[in-house]
Amino acid sequence: MVAERKPATLVGIVVSFENYSTWEGRVGIHITDLWAEPEARGQGVGEALIEEVIALHPQERIDAFVLRENKSRWFYEHRGFVEQKKLCLYRRAAGRSLSKFADLMTGEN
Repeated sequence: MVAERKPATLVGIVVSFENYSTWEGRVGIHITDLWAEPEARGQGVGEALIEEVIALHPQERIDAFVLRENKSRWFYEHRGFVEQKKLCLYRRAAGRSLSKFADLMTGEN
């Protein structure tokens, strides 16, 4: 979804997708990006975009990954998002080959 001002000027965007939680056994929504033009911040653009996601998915769990050092974490907390202390993010480093992974799994060097 995008937020625009006339004449067709992009001032914000939210990118989300549907996901499935195997431990909860239900569908949820994941927000991957929320962005507003610096000049549009503090004018309700981000709030309107988040509210649109919520309105489209009122019964689903909505997740958003936010950097700990992001000064705008309060934005999410103010809208009912709660930090999930039980979860931790794991990421595979880019460039690691599948054959190296297969070697690890089979015990080969």
